[in-house]
Amino acid sequence: MSFATMTLRTRLVLALLAVMAGFVSIGLVALFDLRASMEEDRRERVRAVTDSAMATLSYFHSLQAAGALGEDDAKRQALASLRALRFDGDNYVFVVDTRYEFKLNPARPDIEGTSGRELRDPGGRAFVVEMVDVASGSAQGGFVDYVWNKPGATAPVGKVSYARLFAPWQWVIGAGVYQDDVAQAFQDQAVKIGLIGLPIVLAIVAIFGLISRSIFGQLGGEPAAAVSVVQQIARGDLSAAVARPGMRAGSMLHAVDEMRDKLVGMLRDMTRMAHALDGRAQQIASAAGQVAAASGDQAQATSTTAAALQQVQASLVKVREVAGILQTIRGQAEDSLAKARDVALATREQGTAANEIAANVERIAGMAEEVSVTMSGNADAAREMQDMAVELMRSVRRFSLP
Repeated sequence: MSFATMTLRTRLVLALLAVMAGFVSIGLVALFDLRASMEEDRRERVRAVTDSAMATLSYFHSLQAAGALGEDDAKRQALASLRALRFDGDNYVFVVDTRYEFKLNPARPDIEGTSGRELRDPGGRAFVVEMVDVASGSAQGGFVDYVWNKPGATAPVGKVSYARLFAPWQWVIGAGVYQDDVAQAFQDQAVKIGLIGLPIVLAIVAIFGLISRSIFGQLGGEPAAAVSVVQQIARGDLSAAVARPGMRAGSMLHAVDEMRDKLVGMLRDMTRMAHALDGRAQQIASAAGQVAAASGDQAQATSTTAAALQQVQASLVKVREVAGILQTIRGQAEDSLAKARDVALATREQGTAANEIAANVERIAGMAEEVSVTMSGNADAAREMQDMAVELMRSVRRFSLP
């Protein structure tokens, strides 16, 4: 699993672990640096004590060289002076010669005058031989680490000694310190750092927890899940559920869920509207067709009526001619003349009425033609509405609704 494919929760946990590991590493480095510093301090102190003891031996050797003291007296007084020397509590200075014989050991006077060649620590190290070799191998001397019995202790403890050769007397003088106090100081400091660091670590964990909760509260879940949902919606798939366990109101995923629900509702309304529009368009198209057909029939009937009226007008013309003939023979009889006048008057009234009827019929025919054209336009508009409804439903079908 690469870092890019990890969930945000996993990344936050890794970040927390990295911070804690860094904090612990810093603490451990500080502790071991402290231990190394304390050990180096111990080494510098035993070096300084050894150099001071070397000065004491040089002083008594100078008295010997001046003739103020004999060699034996000078050595005896020098050892007596060193026997009383103490530093850092009960730590002392010891002296062996190059033949490994103890000349001075304030902690173990019983081994003075005995050889330390075979003396070994619990680990099998011949530390007396090593001290003589180190001191003889360099004018500045050197350090030797070993384990030795500490007064008052129930078991041997670690000790570091610094040894230098006092060449005029072939003595190896040294001083050492036990390092159990270093270990104890290291433990005490580790406990102190732990007590200080534990609340800090808990505070870091709490802060990370709050940050994680805030992030997931605002997102409503993993960012990868939010991206997946948005991509599905962008592809037109509205069937996938957006809600996640623990999703809070006001989070991004909650807003996406509300947007999805509203979009689904809008698309369903659009589907219903498209179906209704399609139905209405079909009804309008059917009604327009029927009206257009009826208008055509009415126009045909109107044309027939107009032709008949024209025949009536022609007949009226003939009637007028007859009326003229009747007027020329008025003298035939007074009764016939009066009747002819009545017929002529009625004939003129019928001609006027026929003309008015013809004009009205022509207007009706024009209106019928206009209605026919209008209904044809309505039929075309209804077909366009039906096409729009079909296209709308096709667009809606591109979305997958739950």
